[in-house]
Amino acid sequence: MSSSGPSSRLRLQWHDHGGDLLDLTKRLCGQSELTDVSLACADGEVFSAHRMVLAGASNYFRKIFRTLEGGCRQPVVFLRGVAAPQMEYFLQFIYYGEVSVPSEELENLVDIAKELGIKGEKEDIVACVRTTGLLR
Repeated sequence: MSSSGPSSRLRLQWHDHGGDLLDLTKRLCGQSELTDVSLACADGEVFSAHRMVLAGASNYFRKIFRTLEGGCRQPVVFLRGVAAPQMEYFLQFIYYGEVSVPSEELENLVDIAKELGIKGEKEDIVACVRTTGLLR
């Protein structure tokens, strides 16, 4: 049976697509499953992460990964001045969208966030912290 008219189109929709992707991102945090980048901290500790997640949260990482396209399959990014506890905070913030940090660490973390271009959902972390009055 042949039809000379245009075929009808069906729209398929994944109802909780964003929520499911967010859940997947949270499950992947801290797991070495499907990781494709290593982050080496100043104190020698290395963290495994996912390029897509880091690039979505940081202009710094996006620029690095764009220059590596088609090249290195599992790059190692060395982060001078970032200690392992600070990296843990940033990875939690990036993967979960929130993190609880000691108040004495806040200024240092905000400085590092500026360098890495870390952003939140609608505003970057620096603007968010400034509006709360926690940072002068």
